[in-house]
Amino acid sequence: MYGSIWGAHRIGKPLPWDNDVDIGFDGEGIFADMTLDEFLAPFVAAGFKAKGLWLSVDLFAFYNHGGTMTRTGIESWAFALNYRIYHSFPAWLVEPELPQVKFGFFNISIPKGGIEILKHLYPFNWWKEVRPRGC
Repeated sequence: MYGSIWGAHRIGKPLPWDNDVDIGFDGEGIFADMTLDEFLAPFVAAGFKAKGLWLSVDLFAFYNHGGTMTRTGIESWAFALNYRIYHSFPAWLVEPELPQVKFGFFNISIPKGGIEILKHLYPFNWWKEVRPRGC
């Protein structure tokens, strides 16, 4: 999700200034019943350290609400307008089977439609490369 999709689309790996990996998942799907160790196993097998914070992974659970995937939690309730604008997208973008792209030295699943999801996550600047200050 988010910056990780930009990296996958633009250069086939994390963006040089990105310091984490953003993973979105269906809150009612396979990951809902998975333990943390089961979730981390593929990362460990690929050489990432599960302990010691060599890699920061942000996990985002999305739920299908009438054809729109939305994030849940206290933040989405407290900042509802912000979350409706920046953290929702059409459910068809993540219906199986998802395309795969190279991301560093392994492949990842990404939403359908190329950069279509980024138009929903970054509605006011999806077409720009926005680097943090100092990059």
